[in-house]
Amino acid sequence: DQRFSDVFFGTNQSYTIIGNFRIPAEFEFDALPKNVKMIMPDTSIVMSRMAQVSNGMLMTKIQVDFQRPFYAASEYADFQEFYKRLFELINEQFVVRKKKA
Repeated sequence: DQRFSDVFFGTNQSYTIIGNFRIPAEFEFDALPKNVKMIMPDTSIVMSRMAQVSNGMLMTKIQVDFQRPFYAASEYADFQEFYKRLFELINEQFVVRKKKA
């Protein structure tokens, strides 16, 4: 994609999403997405995702930090690729299965 205008957020941005989810005792988490840290090639955007399970409780945290408010149209290819991968990681599923008797 060719972009003709710049991306401007107005200011540096930081987003944190924290979730704690308890599942019924007859279920278990079968698979968790891997903990990951992704950094834009110029280090201006950092995304991290952590997840762990303890005693039937899923604890997860996603953090995204934009350390620059402005991205020139000429930088759009890297920006777009990072965003694509960012949303792939955010949308990975947590798998829950009923425990075998």
